[in-house]
Amino acid sequence: MVYILENTPPGIVYQFHAVGSTNSTSTTLSYSWTPEGPFSVSPTGTIFSTKAFDYENDLPSYPLKITVNNGQGLNTTGTVIINIININDESPYFTIAKRVFGIKEEETIGTIVTTITAVDPDGELFNNSLHYSITAPQRIPYFSINPDNGVIQVASRIDRDIAPLNQHANITLEILAEDSPSYGQSSSITIVITIEDINDHPPECQRYVFREQFQETISPGTVIVDLQNICSDGDAVAPNNLFNFTGLSGVGSHKFAQDPPGSGRITLVGNMDLENKTGGAEKDYILKIVVEDIVWPFFRMMSEIGKVTATDEDVPSTGISYSIVAGGGTWDYSKIFWIDPEEGMVHIVAQLDYEETQRYLLTVQASDNEGGTTDVQVTVNVLEANDEKPVCSASSHLLEVPMDLTSGTNINGLYITCVDRDSSPRSFRYFINSGILLLDS
Repeated sequence: MVYILENTPPGIVYQFHAVGSTNSTSTTLSYSWTPEGPFSVSPTGTIFSTKAFDYENDLPSYPLKITVNNGQGLNTTGTVIINIININDESPYFTIAKRVFGIKEEETIGTIVTTITAVDPDGELFNNSLHYSITAPQRIPYFSINPDNGVIQVASRIDRDIAPLNQHANITLEILAEDSPSYGQSSSITIVITIEDINDHPPECQRYVFREQFQETISPGTVIVDLQNICSDGDAVAPNNLFNFTGLSGVGSHKFAQDPPGSGRITLVGNMDLENKTGGAEKDYILKIVVEDIVWPFFRMMSEIGKVTATDEDVPSTGISYSIVAGGGTWDYSKIFWIDPEEGMVHIVAQLDYEETQRYLLTVQASDNEGGTTDVQVTVNVLEANDEKPVCSASSHLLEVPMDLTSGTNINGLYITCVDRDSSPRSFRYFINSGILLLDS
């Protein structure tokens, strides 16, 4: 057996040794070989290669029959098998055709976006050791990639309604595929993930109770209150961030209208003359109007965690509205808690992570229509749960085991180190679930 590394320049491969008979009067030997191919044999029995071999495109082995003749009709034949050894000289290439993907915002952590696949032309050994990673961007890790199979998953909350995604909905990822993490060949690919806005924010108003006063002599068409600039919707783009107002209800609401309809711009249309006994006006009107999304909302499960209650000693009460004025979000989460402005019920609207934050301090404000406000501190304690998976570094290893290695010997000094954000390493148990043993002949 003779071995040649692929890409080795043409040159000497092997020296064939033959000795003539001691009874022969001639010592001149000649050599011939079959089959014809990328080798030659010199008159002295030296085997030469005539090309540099490519393991991926050429034959993996070449059997040469060498015949030695002593010039007197005597000859002998021997076989030399020349094997081409594969080396890691080819870069992986990606096999996916699609480069642009889309998901909705607020998808659950762990949601699969796509699977990146690559192939290494160097063959099965290097294909089995392909390692995937996301090389850019690193600043906002919205996604993670399984280093062994290339599955891209949602790794953190994705809120389309806050910066930078409210301005740029596309996230560009650069994916690297390596056939050996430290010294191998690699290739990269760029994919784009578009974040779709959902209608997950209801319209909210700065105030929910108004008390307006005006003279009985005002003319029809006069604007009483304009709600359009007092309310807003936190969704990123239209039509999700558009809203309108329902028709007015309440005793005497026929004397008022929205101009234009649904705009929240309430105007007078009837007679406000208090002395007019027929068709005249009342001193007080209580009107109700509802602000609502134009498009159907995206419903998200919200957990109730508590209720805040305030009382107003004014008689008659002008109504109380509740709002969270501080502590309801973090740098990464624009809104973790939401309070019903009328009922005071506090809800969780985002996933909590004990390993990130164990306690939230909320400032809840109760306000009435006369401008009176009062604040209260609400403490939310997060309880720990075993929701984190162990993470090992590195996730894949390529080992070479000598055939004569004694049983029980550590292989190449390999030691697997794992961490778990919510469990002690002492609680870990390690198992070999499956494996493939590759023998290089």
